[in-house]
Amino acid sequence: MIAALVPEAVFTIYSITTQNTTKFETVLGVFVYRHLKNNLFFGYRLIQKNGYTVAFASLEKAVLDYLYLNPHINSIDDFESLRWNKSVLKSMDLALLENYLKLFHSKVLTKRIVILKKYIDA
Repeated sequence: MIAALVPEAVFTIYSITTQNTTKFETVLGVFVYRHLKNNLFFGYRLIQKNGYTVAFASLEKAVLDYLYLNPHINSIDDFESLRWNKSVLKSMDLALLENYLKLFHSKVLTKRIVILKKYIDA
């Protein structure tokens, strides 16, 4: 579902880890792993793919993680520059988003979500 959030080809894949932040550049693209505290590592389901187990975040958690890790996003113009697909954002479970948001205990992130909702409705 996240791929549908971004309207064009993506050459950098961001993932969340409880390990150290790191970056790998390969012929397939750039893979960036961003660190989150253990208590923020939730909101995913485990998927089996080609013999591997992958933790895949819900749309709501992926949006929260992205906004948490990118503090420069503070306005509707900032959201416009992301070029996220509004129809996908409108499909978010807002109750789940709010429940996950509470677990971050972040007033700044809460403000970003208010701006995101205005962006979605604009």
